[in-house]
Amino acid sequence: MTKTLYRAILKTMIMILVGTFAFTLLVMNNHTISQQKERLKEHIQLMQSGLAKWNLDYLEQLQDQSERITWIASDGTVLYDNQADPQKMDNHLNRPEVLDAKQQGEGYAQRTSATMLTETLYYAKLLEDGTILRVSVQRNTLLVTLLAMSSALLWVLLAGIIASVVLSKRISAKLVEPLNRIDLDHPLTMRQYPELLPMLARIDDQNQQIDQQVKELKQAKKEFLTVTNALQEAIVLMNEEGQILSINQAGRTIFNVDANVQRVQEFAQCDHIKELMRLAKEHQHGELLLDLHDRTFRLQSEAVRHQNVCTGIVLFAKDVSEEIAMQQLRQEFSSNVSHELKTPLQSIMGSAELLANGLVDPKDQQQFYTRIHQESARLLMLIDDIIRLSQLDHVTQLQLSPIPIDEPIREAYQAIAEHAKKAQVRVELTLQPVQVLGHPRLLYEIFYNLLDNAIRYNHQHGRVSVRVHQEEGFVFVEVQDTGIGIPPQEQQRIFERFYRVDKSHSRQSPGTGLGLSIVKHSVQLLSGVIHVQSTEEGSTFIVRFPIVERTALEHA
Repeated sequence: MTKTLYRAILKTMIMILVGTFAFTLLVMNNHTISQQKERLKEHIQLMQSGLAKWNLDYLEQLQDQSERITWIASDGTVLYDNQADPQKMDNHLNRPEVLDAKQQGEGYAQRTSATMLTETLYYAKLLEDGTILRVSVQRNTLLVTLLAMSSALLWVLLAGIIASVVLSKRISAKLVEPLNRIDLDHPLTMRQYPELLPMLARIDDQNQQIDQQVKELKQAKKEFLTVTNALQEAIVLMNEEGQILSINQAGRTIFNVDANVQRVQEFAQCDHIKELMRLAKEHQHGELLLDLHDRTFRLQSEAVRHQNVCTGIVLFAKDVSEEIAMQQLRQEFSSNVSHELKTPLQSIMGSAELLANGLVDPKDQQQFYTRIHQESARLLMLIDDIIRLSQLDHVTQLQLSPIPIDEPIREAYQAIAEHAKKAQVRVELTLQPVQVLGHPRLLYEIFYNLLDNAIRYNHQHGRVSVRVHQEEGFVFVEVQDTGIGIPPQEQQRIFERFYRVDKSHSRQSPGTGLGLSIVKHSVQLLSGVIHVQSTEEGSTFIVRFPIVERTALEHA
C-alpha cells in the first residue's frame, strides 16, 4: 500500500507541476498574441489615416519592414505589398482574414509556416473605398519558445521532481504506518484516523458475517455428505482441472479409491473419464458405459457453469446392469419377431398386387390398395431395421480398412438426394478426404440415417449441412439441420430403440424409430463417439472417429 500511495502522490505532484507549467506557458503565449493583435490594430488605424491623406505614397514611404503591409482591391487583386512584387502575387480574395474583413469590416487569422518554426498573425480591415488594408507580423511558435527555454525548464522540472519524490515518500510513509498496525480481527481498536471508523466498522461487520457463513457452510457440507453418502449412485465433484473436491461413499466403492483421492487421474479407465470431462468443459452432455467389477455403469458428466464459464464438473455413475440385461432381452425378442413378420408382410404385398391388377371391386380398389401398400412398406422397413440392428448386436469382429471419410458421405448423399429434393431441403457438403479405419457399409448406414433424419424432420425450404474437420488426432463429422429440434429432456433417449420424440410428427414422417439406434451401434463398433446438440432452431449430430494413424497404433 505504501508503494501505491507513494506512486499516486508522486504522480499527482508531477502532474500538477507539469500542468501548472504548461498552463502558464499557454497563458503567456495567448497574452503575447493578444498584445500583438492589438498592436496590429493600432498600426492599421494609423495607416488608414495616412492612406486616406497621401494614398499609395504614404505606404511607400514607410521604412519599417518588421511588419508586412498589403493593400488589396475589392476584387482580391494586390495593389501594394512592402515585401513582394504585387504583380506576381496571387489573388487574396479567398484568404480568411480578407473574407472576414469584407463581410464584417475586419478579420483576423493565424497561420503556421511549413517548417512549424514560425507563425504569422494577420489583421485586415475594410476601408471606406472598398479596398482592404492588411498588416501581418511573424513570431516564433510555442515549440520554438519552449526549446529556447528548455535549459531553464529542465532544471526547474528536475528540482520539482526531486522535491516531489522526497515529499511523496515521506507523506505516504506517514499515512500508511498506522494503517499497517490495524488488527483485522479487532479493527475497532484502531482509532487514530476518525475518517477510517466507518470502514473499520464495516470490516468488523464482515468478520462477523464471515464467521456465521463459515458455520453455515460447515453445516451444509455435513448435510451434503450425509445425503450423498446414502445414495447408491456415485457422485464426484471436481474442478475444471480434474482435482477432486468431493466423492461420496458409492463413488469410492465403484472406482475403488479412498477418501483421500486427489485427482481424476487416479481413477480406473482414466481415458474415458477424461473424455467426459472434455465434453463437459465444452458445455456438452457426456455419457458412456463402463464395465467395473463385473457390473455395467452409466457414467454421465455435466458442467457447473457460472456466467457461461465452466467452473466445475459433476460426474455421475449409476449401476445399469439390470437395465442392460433387459435391453439384451428386447434385442433377442426383436430378432425373433422380425422373422415372424416376414411372412405376413409378403402376404400383404401379394394382396396389394392383386388389388392393383383389378381383382377387387373397382369402387374399393384404390382405398385398399393404398392402405395395404403403405402398411406393407412400413412393415418391411421395420423388419429390415430390426434385422440390421440385431446383426449389429451380434457383431464381435469387423474387417476394418482405411477409408476416406468423404466417400461414404457422398454415397449416402447420392442415395438421399431425390428425397431431399422432394422435401425441398438443401443439402450442403464441406468434406475432407481424411482416412479412418472403418467398414464401408457401417459408415454408409451411419451417414444415410443421419441425413435421412435431418431431411425428414426438417422444415420446407430448410437446410442440412455436413462438415468434416480434424482436431487433436480425431476426425469430426457434423450433420446440422434447421429442423424442429429436440427438447433437452428427450436428447438422452433419442438413441433408444423405437423411441420417437414427436409422436404427432412421427405419424406424418414415416420411420421405424430404429435409425439412430443403428447409428449409435455402428459408431461404437468403429470405436467412435456420437452426441447431439439441439435447440428450437435445429439439431447437430457430431460423430467422432480416431484418425487412421492413431487407431492403427491402438490395435497394434
